[in-house]
Amino acid sequence: MDTIQILILGIVQGITEWIPISSKTQLAVVYLGIFKQDPAFLLSVVLFAHIGTLLAATVYFRKEMAEIAKKFLAKPLARDTYAKGETGFIFGAIAMTGIIGVPILIIESMVFQNLDGMIIYLLLGGGLIFTGLLLHSQKGAKQRETKSAGLLDGIVTGALQGLSTIPGVSRSGTSTTGLIWRGFDAESAFHLSFLLSVPTVLIAEMLLYSCGLGSGPVSFATNLLSGSGIPFLAGLGAKVAAKCAGTTVMALPDALLLALTSFVVGYLTIGFILKTMKKVNLAYVAIAWGILVIVFGLLGAS
Repeated sequence: MDTIQILILGIVQGITEWIPISSKTQLAVVYLGIFKQDPAFLLSVVLFAHIGTLLAATVYFRKEMAEIAKKFLAKPLARDTYAKGETGFIFGAIAMTGIIGVPILIIESMVFQNLDGMIIYLLLGGGLIFTGLLLHSQKGAKQRETKSAGLLDGIVTGALQGLSTIPGVSRSGTSTTGLIWRGFDAESAFHLSFLLSVPTVLIAEMLLYSCGLGSGPVSFATNLLSGSGIPFLAGLGAKVAAKCAGTTVMALPDALLLALTSFVVGYLTIGFILKTMKKVNLAYVAIAWGILVIVFGLLGAS
């Protein structure tokens, strides 16, 4: 990729990470559909682009994150730490996201290797339409505010957020829907969703990074499956390992430029989007964009 393409990808990530239209889908469409780049680098592009917005969210919510960490470290073994307040919300959301999301990722690792480009675009478009339908369900008077969040809110939010591992499904779209279903007002829902993005994306980045290097949690999981002695699980482990082995890492200067661009753009836009999203219904935008992606795939994009 040239410098202009890297900057464009960073800008796309820095803006769409905060908008419920699936930033990873937008990166895939631009990288593969418009720039016609090598699919082997896509995982690496997604990883470094998200590192930038992860840092942006961390800096933006630094005081709140520090307060949450302080409360957790003060009583790390206390029951209330995992059941009440924002710490309980984050704990419940992360745990449920893993329970729902990891099996979906494993299934995808088996299925996606055999799909052609057109089918991938159809799945991405379908995921965006699903996101739009979720956003459309965010109706009714909502009264709850951020400070009232707790474990049960995290469990419901995490269950929906786990679905964002499906291509085209937005993390912020699913998480805000869960929060609004739980009675939070739009501003509080987006605030908690963006706050939740820090630990969620951090864990996801660790998994993606370990997959790219063929070591760490992903490698451990694939070795465990491969050595299970159960034919189906052993085959599954081999397929996941093969997928990770095919990952190609970006050149370091390109990766740093991509992460820096997404960080700067992400930090500059997060506050504005946080204030704007409570007034804007993007349901129809997500659905329309999903239809366009499907049309793009049917026209033979790859």
